[in-house]
Amino acid sequence: DVCYDELTEEKKQEAVINMQNGLKFSKKVLTTKEADLLILDEVLGLVEQGLVSVEEIMDLFDSRWESTDLILTGRWADERLLAAADHVSRIEKVK
Repeated sequence: DVCYDELTEEKKQEAVINMQNGLKFSKKVLTTKEADLLILDEVLGLVEQGLVSVEEIMDLFDSRWESTDLILTGRWADERLLAAADHVSRIEKVK
């Protein structure tokens, strides 16, 4: 695995475009009710790094049908995202 900070500027721009495309696709899935469940694995890390804004994630919450579950994973979450979530779980390493 390569850390975002270790990428060349060209690869960083490509990664940001791919992330934005992923968010657009996620919004499409949520607005068209294509799924009952959408999991955005480690998206909260992207928010923490400033690669995705809290507002973009909040827009996903606003776009979903009430019956669609949206799961966001990551180690960090902005208070606004915690407030918007229906459920919040914290998992800690014991050993």
